[in-house]
Amino acid sequence: MKYPLNTFLAIVSMATLTHTAMAGPLMNSDLDRDGYDNYLDFDTDGDGLPDDFEKDNNFNFIGSRDGGRDADFDGFTNAEEYRAVTDMFDPADNPATKTGPALQKLFPQMGNNAEYLGSSLAISGDTLVTGATFGEFENGGGGAGNVHIYTRQPDGLWQQFQILYPERDASGKDFGQDVDLAGDTLLVGANHEDMGAEASGAAYVYTLVGGEWQEQAKLSHANADDYDYFGYQVAMVGDQALISCPYCLDARGAVYVYDRDGSNWTLSDVLTNCPVGDICTFGISVSVDGDRAVITAPYYSTAYPPGKAFVYERSNGVWQQTAELVSNMTLEPSYYGSRAVLSGDTIIVSDFWEEWTGSGHGNAYEFVLENGTWVEKSMFYAPDFGADCVGQGIALAGDKALITGRLESPYRGAVMVLERVDGVWTETDRVFSDSTSFNTDLFGWTAALDKTGEQGMAGAVWDRDTTDYGGAVYVMDLSQPE
Repeated sequence: MKYPLNTFLAIVSMATLTHTAMAGPLMNSDLDRDGYDNYLDFDTDGDGLPDDFEKDNNFNFIGSRDGGRDADFDGFTNAEEYRAVTDMFDPADNPATKTGPALQKLFPQMGNNAEYLGSSLAISGDTLVTGATFGEFENGGGGAGNVHIYTRQPDGLWQQFQILYPERDASGKDFGQDVDLAGDTLLVGANHEDMGAEASGAAYVYTLVGGEWQEQAKLSHANADDYDYFGYQVAMVGDQALISCPYCLDARGAVYVYDRDGSNWTLSDVLTNCPVGDICTFGISVSVDGDRAVITAPYYSTAYPPGKAFVYERSNGVWQQTAELVSNMTLEPSYYGSRAVLSGDTIIVSDFWEEWTGSGHGNAYEFVLENGTWVEKSMFYAPDFGADCVGQGIALAGDKALITGRLESPYRGAVMVLERVDGVWTETDRVFSDSTSFNTDLFGWTAALDKTGEQGMAGAVWDRDTTDYGGAVYVMDLSQPE
């Protein structure tokens, strides 16, 4: 069944954590024997229910039986219902009765009260990567950020594989601000890292070696100034990396292009597209698909209303601008270009502060390449949403798209799932977080789709199932027939 964009469709959904116990004697400091001391573990008893979730629901967070019990006597254990994001206290709501896409919910294995898992997302094949920009170092402390890597198991469930940490020298790096994954290469942005200037930024390159992700290079830019934010966005295509620096050059912004030769990375180009003396923040959003890229400059003030998106094409390794995308439907105040995604001959650009239906409501705009010209085709908005930042997260893969509103209901967040048939987009599902005790998940802070459009993801950076603002990632199986 298809639903128009102005239909409010609530879909009950839910979560998974795969727990693997490690061999060895039971230690009070590591009750579930997973290799993490209890003070670093969000599931101390290893029953598949996070500690804070158990505390909120009067379960025993150091007793491993709760996950295997069936609180509502519907034939599904509490852990099974948590993994499926259904209500374990309502016998009518269970994995057998749930509608909409099947979900898993991934939460951080370790961290503090401001982990922010879901700050960034990337997926390639059976590997999923997400940033936690306030995550702790391996042995606790710091809050510099970390990156969690999950792999898909034969049963389709995602299991944590590895956690990456930055160099341990300071907190507040925002390591994991953005991530991109291409085959056996992973880029991680750390736009607050001090590299010769305060918060000038850095980007890390990792490669898969012997079944483990290892750091290959650390990239930074010359002539760094305070708060350049190099590494704000990262994109990988073949042996080339694009690293954005939206506040470089006195906030004109730039995108740095690096080429790889073996394990060596060399700066080959710097893309800029802002008049001298203007403030454009070129590079706030970067999306690449093959030899085409879209880069946004939401503060490009010579436009009215402000904001532009630029299309680049690559030939023989060199990027050249080929088009400017400016919507005919934006209003002021505007933040057009807050996000942009590219898939083939389609680009979606969002403006999550745009005011078509209310202050801070947000919209997104579709452009399609026809006969060599980019043509604006559609505007996406949800009239039933309030001031919800529609377009905070967007993702595109062929004829499927995700558009989020992180402030819906309020601050709980929602994800609209859309499908295009014969050039017409229709909303097929709307997914909400499972937040109950707290209604401030910011679900939809980020969104991503795999190349097939069958696996979708959304970050909920304020999710509190683990601890205050620990964050979570919802993985949506969109391959099921409607």
